Amino acid sequence: MQRRESIHSAQRVEGLSVSDCHDYDDCICFRYLILERLRSVDDFIKKNHGLIGYTINKIFHDWNNAEKVASRANMSMDDLFQIGQIALWKAARKFDESKGFTFATYALKCIRRDILIELRLRGNTIRVPLSVSFYEQPKFRFVRGDKTATVEGETIFELITSEYNLQEEVTEKVTFDELIESLKSLSPKEREAVLMQVSGLTFQEIGKRQNVTRQAANVRYHAAVNKIKRKLIHKEALHK
Repeated sequence: MQRRESIHSAQRVEGLSVSDCHDYDDCICFRYLILERLRSVDDFIKKNHGLIGYTINKIFHDWNNAEKVASRANMSMDDLFQIGQIALWKAARKFDESKGFTFATYALKCIRRDILIELRLRGNTIRVPLSVSFYEQPKFRFVRGDKTATVEGETIFELITSEYNLQEEVTEKVTFDELIESLKSLSPKEREAVLMQVSGLTFQEIGKRQNVTRQAANVRYHAAVNKIKRKLIHKEALHK
């Protein structure tokens, strides 16, 4: 009940407008309302702060891993939490309980999405607007350290900050060159599916571009990921 009331309070902030101030007394009242709403925002964030920590831990599995990934994108844990707070507030404003799912479910999805998007944007030396289509993105050069990696002319994105986090599946011993080499072992369609998913496309969108169903695109993508994992794990075993 408290969460529902705080969500409704957050949504009421949208109704405030300076155009409602017609005289001095109105402006004083407006200022008072703004201060009250800001307090409600702060209270709302505090009450739901656990959702942010839970989401970060869910994405990266542990805090040390989260710190490592954040630092590679020139970010700190505080940055991740700040992004989560903004996402949480936006989720409260847009939440529609008539859709049939809980606020926590909706908020977790929003927080996860915004954190991953920001990591991808900050993790690239050259930022590419999200409005740029997948097929235009190879025109840009994505650099990791002093390397620019390509596979048959296709630019390889910073996979560590992608929607599917390969670091969850492979160890720190796997080098970037080995990761690139494993991508070369995929079929053109598999590689295309991986690149499109990494760039932010949904399986529905990937399916349309590859003229297959959403389910087929999903299966193709995960088959490709499993190939990458097997190849990397095999190489790691040989080095032991």
